[in-house]
Amino acid sequence: MTEIRIMTPEDTAWVMERHLSHYCSGEGFDSSFASLVTERLATLRSTDDWGRECGWIAWSGGSRLGSIVFSRDDPETARLRLFYVVPDVRGKGIGRALLARLESHARACGCICLRVATHAEHREARRLYARSGFRRGSVAPVVSFGRALTEEHWEKPLGVL
Repeated sequence: MTEIRIMTPEDTAWVMERHLSHYCSGEGFDSSFASLVTERLATLRSTDDWGRECGWIAWSGGSRLGSIVFSRDDPETARLRLFYVVPDVRGKGIGRALLARLESHARACGCICLRVATHAEHREARRLYARSGFRRGSVAPVVSFGRALTEEHWEKPLGVL
C-alpha cells in the first residue's frame, strides 16, 4: 500500500538525487536544472507556511516512490513543481495519488487554478495532466537546461469547496 506523506528535510536529498539522476544524467539537462531544483527545495525547506509551499512523498515498503511540491505565487493560483515518480512504478496510480493530494490541498487553501509547466518531450506527464482535467495553454520552442525543447503550460480550474 502506498502512503502519501508530507515531505521531510530528509526527503529533499532524495528528491534532489532523483531529479538530477533522471533529468541531468538521463535526459542531458545541464547544471542550470540542478540550480533550479536546489532553489525550489531551499524555498520549500525555508517556509513553514503550508499555504504557500509544501511537498509530499509517495512511500511504500520503506522506499520513496515519488514526489510533488505545491507552491503559490498569488492567492488564487497554485503551481505543481518537482513532480516525479520512480520509472519502475509508473502506471500504478502513484502519480495520480500525488496529484490528487496536491489538488485537495490547493482547494483547501482557496486556490481556484492549478498550473504546471512541462515539456512536450515528457509524454507520460502530459498524458497524466490531460487525463486529470488539465488543458494545455501556450506552447513554445525553447532552449532550456542546455537543450532544445518544447515548453508547454498546462492549467486546471479547481473550483471552490
